[in-house]
Amino acid sequence: MELALLIFKLFLAAVFALAGFAKLADLAGSRKAVGDFGVPPSIAGIVGVALPIVEIAVAGSLLFSVSSWFGSIGAAVLLTIFIAGMIYQMAKGNAPDCHCFGQIHSEPVGISSLVRNIIFLIPAAVIISNGQAGQRMGISDIDRDSLLLILVISAVFLLGIAIDLLRRIVAKQDEIAKRIDLLELVAKDGGRVERETAGHPHD
Repeated sequence: MELALLIFKLFLAAVFALAGFAKLADLAGSRKAVGDFGVPPSIAGIVGVALPIVEIAVAGSLLFSVSSWFGSIGAAVLLTIFIAGMIYQMAKGNAPDCHCFGQIHSEPVGISSLVRNIIFLIPAAVIISNGQAGQRMGISDIDRDSLLLILVISAVFLLGIAIDLLRRIVAKQDEIAKRIDLLELVAKDGGRVERETAGHPHD
């Protein structure tokens, strides 16, 4: 159970560290995202900068047994806010860009992003349920066998991310190729190409 708890802590720490540093690398996008989620313009700039800093602080606190309980509470609070904001926007029929991981991964708010945040909330709840006194293992307490297991799990996790990114790149390349084919067809024929699925240019 202690090792499982440590894996949960490291997983959440990696998620929040990635999210925080990715947002810091694109502060303009972070400010825009919080504004799109309904934060008043007067404080959207401050929140856009403060959010990644808080995420990084949460990630750091999850690494040590003395602070991991507080870090898990911070993670749960942030995730609950994210989930509530997504549900609110979806209920209004809006789909703002989540900017969850900055330019590394960003998508319009939808079921997939909502489910992802709910999944992230589960390990945070497990860590919290163990209580402050139950946070036995931190990053400084890892033995050799536990470290090997964690490295294997991390490798599998990173492989999954790499495969997903490769899939997205291939899909984007296919989309670009189709657009190039369409442009070549228009240039060759010198006329118009009718598309039944095309909407109004303003849309």
